[in-house]
Amino acid sequence: MTDNIIHIDFSKPDSRWLKKAHTARVNGDVEKAVQLYRTAVEQNPDDFDTGLCYALYLWEIDCWRSSLRECYRLLCLFPEEEKLYGLIYRNLLALGLEDDARFAYEHYMAYLYQNPEGGLNLNEENPPMPDKPPKRRFKHLLLRVTRLMERGEYDRANHLLVHATHPSFPKYSVLRDLLEVQLMAKTGLEEEAAQIVHGMVDEGLLNASQALALLPLMSQLDGPEYAGKLLLYACSVAMDPNELRDVTGACLGLGQSGLAVSILQNLAQEYAYRIDLLYQLAVAYLHNGDVKAAWQLVQKCYQLDPCDAAVNYFYRLMTDSVQSGATAEEILKMPLTLYGSANNVGRLVTQLHIHELFTQNSPEEAVEQLMSYPEQARALDGLCMANEEDLNSLRNGSYALPPDQRNTLLRLVLLFGDLKEEMATKFLEDLAAIRVTGQVTILRRGRLSAETVEDYLAYLD
Repeated sequence: MTDNIIHIDFSKPDSRWLKKAHTARVNGDVEKAVQLYRTAVEQNPDDFDTGLCYALYLWEIDCWRSSLRECYRLLCLFPEEEKLYGLIYRNLLALGLEDDARFAYEHYMAYLYQNPEGGLNLNEENPPMPDKPPKRRFKHLLLRVTRLMERGEYDRANHLLVHATHPSFPKYSVLRDLLEVQLMAKTGLEEEAAQIVHGMVDEGLLNASQALALLPLMSQLDGPEYAGKLLLYACSVAMDPNELRDVTGACLGLGQSGLAVSILQNLAQEYAYRIDLLYQLAVAYLHNGDVKAAWQLVQKCYQLDPCDAAVNYFYRLMTDSVQSGATAEEILKMPLTLYGSANNVGRLVTQLHIHELFTQNSPEEAVEQLMSYPEQARALDGLCMANEEDLNSLRNGSYALPPDQRNTLLRLVLLFGDLKEEMATKFLEDLAAIRVTGQVTILRRGRLSAETVEDYLAYLD
């Protein structure tokens, strides 16, 4: 941490909350510290140091998605504070989003080059670093192999796979080996394909998601016994939230809720405050018929981050279910997905809330509500599902805001909305209209990228 984070001016209006939060942090009272930091941010949402303290603490206790959301909010408020990319890329790495982490890491390195003394000192002996991206030609080659195999053109796919072993390409690639296994199984070399998988499992070369992808094939080649071994292997190596979601889903889908509970309980002993882990464990408990244990975990998730769309939805669902005395079987009949799933019911509910906000209020009133901290934090998770009508209403309502607040709102939508090309251009033009300069970080097709606002000035002339 830098000095201006450690030595905080306690004369600020929210100083008493920060002081109490730091005390709880030192005493190891995690849930109380999180609540106090969040209160400090709610009391003074436009203070950079307060927000950064909150984001840093969330990262320290492995609440990566919550920390990332707060970092993004601060980045939209203070786009010049590019030191935030140092925490952003760490959160993205922990979440298994390598491409986005690489984007943020490059921005952070560029910032450090210009400001050698302005980075985030997080007391790490070996700071994490994203892996180098594969060569674009190699990546495209493997993608072509995949498409050829999907069309049944195995001879052409084999020719390209042989070319993919050229010395100019990576010497070792799990994806290339997996494609080779699939191709061998399709062309009568089942025994050889199985042996390759056995070797990769014995040497621990596969990650959890790759092992799960091989389950149907290995069930055919080696029978259900080895498929079970492969599932246990996947459970033993699952670590990041994406792998954990895949493993939990596979266990529950195969009727192995007890295995899911066992694996998640072991991880929870080491990562006691990982929201994704606690959430998946709560779902596994429901599949195991234990409503009380699930309810306790959902309450803990809500205490850690009530603004998370998925957590908020699960908490309300469980509250109503527990009060009505519903059984685990009855709760599971409700729409409930694992944490991090693409079809997130919580996001849909948040999007419906945004739509209701614009339907029942004028665009100016709705935008004013969205700019308040609690409402803003809750709305962010639903922006990616907002329809064009609501986005146009949001644009219209933003005209009434002062330039600095309008700048923040437009950046928030671009960063969280994952907008279509035409709509993203409109928001970038709006930024250019208020004479914003420099790069803006946006979410495009699920990936982070950067756009230069000056490029859109031509549309206004």
